[in-house]
Amino acid sequence: GVLGGGPIVLSRGLCFGAVVVLFHPKIKRFNFIYMLLFLFAALFTGSRGPILSFCLVIILYFFLNFKRVFFRILALSSLFVFLLFVTGAIEKLSRYQTVSRIFINIEEGGLRKSNARSLLFEASFQEIKKHPLGLGSGNFIEYTDKSDFFKNKQLYYSHNLFFEIATEFGIISFFFFLIYLLHSIYLSFKLNQKNKLQAGNMMFYIFVFLFLNSLISGDLNDSRLLFIFLPLMLVKEIE
Repeated sequence: GVLGGGPIVLSRGLCFGAVVVLFHPKIKRFNFIYMLLFLFAALFTGSRGPILSFCLVIILYFFLNFKRVFFRILALSSLFVFLLFVTGAIEKLSRYQTVSRIFINIEEGGLRKSNARSLLFEASFQEIKKHPLGLGSGNFIEYTDKSDFFKNKQLYYSHNLFFEIATEFGIISFFFFLIYLLHSIYLSFKLNQKNKLQAGNMMFYIFVFLFLNSLISGDLNDSRLLFIFLPLMLVKEIE
């Protein structure tokens, strides 16, 4: 409630904390334990998007630092999975409906349920083709032909930052935003590769986490943290 939203916002905040404690340059001791505590709490929100985004951040980190962290990540991951199975934690956690939803319980037909986001993405793509200069801010609900598929009016936005900008503000605005985004990512990667800034490294991975979230949930207003960390990851020196 303090963060201004429901389970999705809470899960995003908890996973955001997991990214911070994992990459913060001054949190060295027990950072892995803190990270697990944040993720454990996020499981009970029932929101899959932020947890999936966090996992993708870890995969990216592993890809960029393969030689340096391979054995450490392998050992910690193996220990964690081993403890989950030995203690029976997976079976106990799956009894909670919110936790079960995170893993899309197959027995409950989770994989066979209709995906509202695919309908939203399809509707957005159709509107981009029909209105390449944009519908205007907040007008997605007024123009989409898929409105009969959505029972909750709070779902009447694209749930994807790229689609929302292209749909409501036009492909020209989307093109300039894409240039700004890609150029910022390039500068940040080049800066961190050259100066080996630990704080800059943390900012980069926070940005990646927020960016991945913006592709699967939330509207433009929910992406405000992303637009804050976009310039922060370009700071050269942080005391």
